[in-house]
Amino acid sequence: APADALGGVGVAPGGKDPSRPPDRGDRGLARVERSARSQSILISTARTFAALLTMAIPIVLVRILDQTTFGHYKQLFLVANTALPLLSLGLPGSLYYFVPRSPAESQRFHVQTTLMLSLLGLLGGMAIAVARGPLGELFNAPLESYLAWIALFAGLSVPASLAVISPMVDRRARLAATLLSGFDVVRSGSIIAVAVITGDLTAILMAACAAMALQVIAVLAYLAWRSEGEPWRPSAALLRTQLAYALPLTGTALIGLAQKKIHAYYVAANFSAAQFAIYAVATLNIPLIGQLSRTVGEVVVIENTEHHANRDLASMRRVWYRATHVLGLLLLPVFLLGEFFAEDVVRLLFGASYLEATPMLRVYLAMMPLSIFLGSPMLRATADLRVMLLADLAALGVTVASLIPLVARFGPIGAVASLVLGKATFMAVASRRTAHRLELGLRDFMPWAPLAGMVALGAATAWAAHEAVVRIGLPLAPRILVGAAVAASAYAAVAWVTGLLPEQEKQLVRARLRALRSGAGGTR
Repeated sequence: APADALGGVGVAPGGKDPSRPPDRGDRGLARVERSARSQSILISTARTFAALLTMAIPIVLVRILDQTTFGHYKQLFLVANTALPLLSLGLPGSLYYFVPRSPAESQRFHVQTTLMLSLLGLLGGMAIAVARGPLGELFNAPLESYLAWIALFAGLSVPASLAVISPMVDRRARLAATLLSGFDVVRSGSIIAVAVITGDLTAILMAACAAMALQVIAVLAYLAWRSEGEPWRPSAALLRTQLAYALPLTGTALIGLAQKKIHAYYVAANFSAAQFAIYAVATLNIPLIGQLSRTVGEVVVIENTEHHANRDLASMRRVWYRATHVLGLLLLPVFLLGEFFAEDVVRLLFGASYLEATPMLRVYLAMMPLSIFLGSPMLRATADLRVMLLADLAALGVTVASLIPLVARFGPIGAVASLVLGKATFMAVASRRTAHRLELGLRDFMPWAPLAGMVALGAATAWAAHEAVVRIGLPLAPRILVGAAVAASAYAAVAWVTGLLPEQEKQLVRARLRALRSGAGGTR
């Protein structure tokens, strides 16, 4: 079979692919996907849907909770979201490396990872519960009565992280996408329902814990389902090998975590809960963006891990160029739309009381084009964890060095700027190593000319759409929807005509349209 266009590995007709997981479930939702494109589309779609549901939570809560209580909610989940990467020890990420390389031992890797994460979650939850007093003092907020629930939530979230990762590394993208979407429907729906009914922060935290417990049950069920008689005992030798990869990854993750969270802790500790609520609104993850870059990055890790092991430089380059081009094609116009429509979006989603978040949001959006460089996925695929550590140290140094003076001069927006500077530093260091691994010069390792064309086209279409809807005088919601639709349509049309959309992607679009027409004809 021909190799997938994004670097997928072909399988001889009638042959057995040695890298695929056990054959059970090769049909329906549990089918193994060999196409990297299909994996990326399925998981990206599910993550976008999940992100929209997740973003619905603060949109509802800002209308139910007062600004101070909403600030407390964001402070509590700042603790929980810090605990997950801190306690995971790099073990979930190590599965992306070991399962494709050692399919015969994949069950042992899944089992020992689940056991280790369960133990780490228990210890982490206990640590948060014990530290209730100091955490309340850090945030200058009465959080002690809530932190027991956050301790439980954090403890459950560590093993629960495998609910999607386990089928993902097995290339069961349909199952992973279904679980991801389903769990977020349950989690978001339960939190929103409880918030609307009770308006009580404790009840909201209880609903979040119940949804996370459901994910833990799903992890155990998947582990039992995929075993097919495989041993459930962990292997001491394999665990040592896994930890030898995961612990350096943890070191880089902890430094990266400090770089990504220190600004939020600094703002939470030095400003009121109401001010932190405004800051938190500005730095919310944007649906589609983080999910898309994360999914494409995971596919790059899975595919280029194989290609790097096989010393297949041509396939590594093909995966890299395709991934960065596609990300640029999608992220750059969204970034520019966000810059033009930032105030309208904040006003619509969070209300006039949160308009102070607009300038912070405009600075935070600069994270979007930096995501195109995919620094971390390539370093993980080539096991360049020391370089990742160096890049994270450099990013942390820049963030810390700029944080205090920028906040002193500009307030909370300075904290956002320090985060962006740190991210740019990481990508600069990581890109140098990526270019070396791909044996390309810095001038050649990215599709610079197409990216420049995307920026110019995205800026022109976003500006024209914004000016048009403002002059027409549309109400707020139609203004955003019509403006985005006009800009996206113009961008897509010009990209198609000018060649910014490669012929390979045009063929894919044509194939999808033919399939839709065939399906419509069949229904008639």
